[in-house]
Formats: sequence, structure tokens, C-alpha cells
Amino acid sequence: MTYKTEKEQRVAEFAIELIEEYLPGGDWSFTIDRRSRKTHGYCKHNLRTGGGVIGVAAFIIDHADDDEIMDTVTHELSHGLCGPHEGHGNLWQETHKALGGNGERYARAIPDAPLGRYRADCPACGTTGIAWRWRIAPTMKRATHNPCGSAVQWVDVETGEVRDF
Repeated sequence: MTYKTEKEQRVAEFAIELIEEYLPGGDWSFTIDRRSRKTHGYCKHNLRTGGGVIGVAAFIIDHADDDEIMDTVTHELSHGLCGPHEGHGNLWQETHKALGGNGERYARAIPDAPLGRYRADCPACGTTGIAWRWRIAPTMKRATHNPCGSAVQWVDVETGEVRDF
């Protein structure tokens, strides 16, 4: 897998090192999830092969500090070690703590993380909304703000590109 940043490379090396140490001989792999915005990571077991995939969201790698990222990696590795039916029970908590994690079920919110890539501005009433995707169906002639019926202007927050539909 190719990595976009040095930070992604470091996280991948750390995760693969832990997988090789704690899940040897299994068919386990690591991936960076470029689509997820709501979860920090995941562990998917493959019951047929006895292995699985541990993934961390690129969004988290980009916006969280190193401690939070490493805690996410150990969180998901703990799921791999405990099996697909353990969840966040006592065994999982102890395993997560033994790997250097905090043993908590939920990750902390990332204060610097953007709420979305695109901003929708309604020039008529001044309302602004945030989204991760353009919110217009291909068959629509324009995007409208339902409360006032005015045309909405979409702005790509990262590039500044403006789309008037």
C-alpha cells in the first residue's frame, strides 16, 4: 500500500509491527481507511481464515495527535486478540490496557477536525451548512435551501472551488 504522508507510513509500520508480534502466523493485515469520518478504526475478523483486517481512518491520522492514533491501533488490535464476540468487555479492556491503551470503549473527540469538506451557503437567508459530499442529485437543475427556496452555493473548503447549481 502506498501512503500519502510520512505520518501514515509511521502509523502503518507501528500497526504492522504489533500485528506481527501479537497475531503471528495469522492472515492479518493493516489498512488505512480513506472513507471513514465517524469511526477512528475497525477490526474485521475473517472466521474462515482465522485472520482479519485492522484499519485506521486516514481522517484520524491527519487530525489526531500521536497518542490518540496509537490508542486507536491498540484498541483495534485488542479486538483482534480477543476474538469477534468479545466486544468491549472485561477481557478486551484488560487486553487493551496490557497493550498500552487506555481501556476505554470510545475514542475522544478530535477538536481540530473539520466537520466537512464542503460548505453550503444560502445567499438569501445567510444559512450555512457543512457536508462531506456535494448534496445534489445528478438529475436536479439546482440545489435549493428548503426553508427559503433559494439556490444554494457549494464551496469546497479545501480548494475554494465554488459550484452554483
